[in-house]
Amino acid sequence: MATRRPGSAGGITIPRPESGTLALILAFTGSYVAYLLLLRLGIGVAEYLPLVPSDVVRGQAWRLVTSVFLHAENSPGHLIMNMLMLWIFGNQVERQLGRPAYFKLCAWSGIAGAVATTVLGGLFYLIFGASNDWGLIWVAPTVGASGVVMGIIFCWTALQWGRSINLFLLGEMKAQTFALILIVIELLTALSYSMDSWTSHLGGAGMGFLIGRGLWPPRGLRKSMAKRKHQKTQQRLRRFEVIEGGRGDDADDTAGPPLWGGGDKGGPTVH
Repeated sequence: MATRRPGSAGGITIPRPESGTLALILAFTGSYVAYLLLLRLGIGVAEYLPLVPSDVVRGQAWRLVTSVFLHAENSPGHLIMNMLMLWIFGNQVERQLGRPAYFKLCAWSGIAGAVATTVLGGLFYLIFGASNDWGLIWVAPTVGASGVVMGIIFCWTALQWGRSINLFLLGEMKAQTFALILIVIELLTALSYSMDSWTSHLGGAGMGFLIGRGLWPPRGLRKSMAKRKHQKTQQRLRRFEVIEGGRGDDADDTAGPPLWGGGDKGGPTVH
C-alpha cells in the first residue's frame, strides 16, 4: 500500500486518500473536535450523543447514529487509530466498490455495530444483571467509529477472499486467514476486561462481510429498492419525453439500474 516515489533513493509515500475516504476522515475528526468543545464548555447536549442501549430502547434512537461520530474524550489515539485504518483499508474498498456503494457500506456497518451493542447489551443484562461487565454494556456509554472501520476491513477481506495478500509485518497470507485472526482477537477482547466495544466491532465486521460477499441487503429489499429507484428514474425521463405521432409504449421498463453499482471498478454488482 506504500509505494516508492519515482526517482527517489528508497523513499516511500503513503497513497493519497480517495475523495470519499477523505470526506469520512474529515467528518469524524470534525465531529470529535465539536464533541470535545461541547464537553469543555459544559453544554449538556453532549451527554445525549453516546450510545447507551437502555436509553435507545426508551426512544433515543438517534444515539445509534451520533455515537458513531464520537471518540473517547480522554484518548485522541482512539480517533487516530480508527482514521489510520480507515485510510489504509477504505482507500482499497472505495476503489473497488465506487463512492456511492462505499458510503452505503459505511452507513450499514456503523448502524450494525450500534444495533449489535444494543441487542447484546440487553441480552447480557437479562442474563447477568449489572454485576457483570457484559451486563454493564446495557447502561454504559459507547462511542467510536470502530464498527465502520471493521465493516470496511471485513468487506475488503470478503472482496479478496481466497487470494494471497501481503499485510505489512504479518507477511503473506490468505484473506480468510487474516479475517480469522481478527475474529480471534475480538473473541479474546470479549473475554478480557478491555474497555473496547467488541460488540460494535463484531456487528460492523459481520455487516461488512455480508456486503462484500453480495449478501446484503437481502434479495427482497434489494429488488424493492432497485424498483423504486428505477420508477423514479422513469418518471424523470418522462418529463422530458417528446411524444410523436405513432410512437408506441413498447419500451422495456423492466430493467432497473444496479443498486450497489461499482461499474468498471471491479466491485460486486447486485441485481
